Amino acid sequence: MKVLFFWGGPGNMDRQFGNPYARLLAEALEQHGVTLEVAKSLNLWHHVFRSDIQALHFNWIAPHYAAERLPAALLQLVSFCAALIVAYVRGYRIVWTMHNLYPHEMAFPWIDHAIRLLTCRLAHAVIAHCQQAATLLEEYFGRTHGVHIIPHGEFITPYRNEISPAEARESLGLAPDDFVYLFVGNIRAYKGVSPLIETFTTLDAADARLLIAGRIHRTYHGGLPDSATEDSRVVLQVKSYDDAIPADDMQIYLNASDVVVLPFLDTLTSGSAILALGFGRPVIAPAVGCLPELLRGHGCGIVYEPHGEHGLLHALRLARSLDLRRAGQRARERAEGLGWDGIARLTLAAYGVA
Repeated sequence: MKVLFFWGGPGNMDRQFGNPYARLLAEALEQHGVTLEVAKSLNLWHHVFRSDIQALHFNWIAPHYAAERLPAALLQLVSFCAALIVAYVRGYRIVWTMHNLYPHEMAFPWIDHAIRLLTCRLAHAVIAHCQQAATLLEEYFGRTHGVHIIPHGEFITPYRNEISPAEARESLGLAPDDFVYLFVGNIRAYKGVSPLIETFTTLDAADARLLIAGRIHRTYHGGLPDSATEDSRVVLQVKSYDDAIPADDMQIYLNASDVVVLPFLDTLTSGSAILALGFGRPVIAPAVGCLPELLRGHGCGIVYEPHGEHGLLHALRLARSLDLRRAGQRARERAEGLGWDGIARLTLAAYGVA
C-alpha cells in the first residue's frame, strides 16, 4: 500500500531542522509494508489522478487554503474542496490526523470550520491523539464513526543525547546549583511565552533560571516583555524564524534544564512535551488538550489549571519540590511507552489494512 502524506513539504523531513514526526511514522509503517510518501506539493490537484497511491493522509489542513486576503482564501478553499471531493469519488481512502482542532492563527475562522466539516464528512478515518481530542472532534464537527485514538509517538531516537548536564550548563553560562526551567520550541502567541516570562519574574527564588530556547515564528509579532531582559535570571537563546535550532543542539538545552515548562494558552498535542519526556525531563503544562492524558498519573510532570490560585506560578513553585531523579525516570519511561511500531500498527487500521 502507498499513502501520500500531506505534512508540510519535503523540507520538513530534514534530519537537522525538520519535525521528525513524519519520518518516524514513515519508517515504522515501512516495516509493515506501507510506503508513506510526503507530498512535494500542497496542491491537491497534482495528486488526485495518480494511480500509484491508494490513500491520502492529511495532518495539517490549513496550508492547503491559507491566505491573508479573503478572495484568495475563498479561491483556494473552493479548489481544495473540489479536489478533495474528486479524490473521494475516485476511491482514494482519505485519512485526517486532527493534530489541532483549528489552526493556531486564524484569518477567517468560518473557513477553517467549514473545511473541517467537509473533511470529517469525506474522511474514511480520523485520527485523534487522545480521548479529549476525540471528544472535541464530536463536539465541534459531529464526527463519531471511524475515529482512531492513536497517541503521538516518541522523539527519543532522532535526537543526540550525549552531552552531560554539567557540560550543557557550562556552555550556557549556568551554574551547577541553578534550578533551570526551560521553554523550548517555536515562539508563537498560543504558546504563552510572554506570560511565562512575566510570571517567572514574580518567583522569589534567587537560584531560579528561565531558559528560553527557540525561534520567533513568522506569525508572531508580539515580541517579548521588557522583563525578559530586565531580570538577569532569564536566559534567552532566541533565534529568528529563518535560523532554526539544529536537532543536534537540542540536547544542550534539555540536558541543562531541571524541568521543561510549556505554558500553552491553547493546544491539543505538543511535540515539545514529547521531546522533553524523551530526554527524561519532567514537564509543567496546563490542563488543556491532550496534555493531561500525556502527563497525569505517570509521575512525569505537573499539570496545572490555567486559571486560579493553582495556576502557572503555583506549578513553578511546586516543581522545586519534585524528586527530579525519579520524575526524570518516569518521564523517560512515558516516552518509551510511545513507540512507533505500536503507533504504526494502530495507523494501519486507520488505513483500512487488516
